[in-house]
Amino acid sequence: MLQLFKISGNSLYPLYKEGQRVVCRKVFQNTKIKVNDTIVFEKDHYGTMIKQVASIEKNHYFVKGTDP
Repeated sequence: MLQLFKISGNSLYPLYKEGQRVVCRKVFQNTKIKVNDTIVFEKDHYGTMIKQVASIEKNHYFVKGTDP
């Protein structure tokens, strides 16, 4: 399943710029997510976010932005 998102903000600048559109693929349980993959997810009180995976520890994903 694919979904289109519009970038709002500079969290992953210069990788993605404000207003740019990205197509994302839904992750299923057997999908392998790796460090430096870009993911889109829902976060309480923040809504939809796009970040890069910084590290993975025991099925917990730690994410980061790239904006200097």
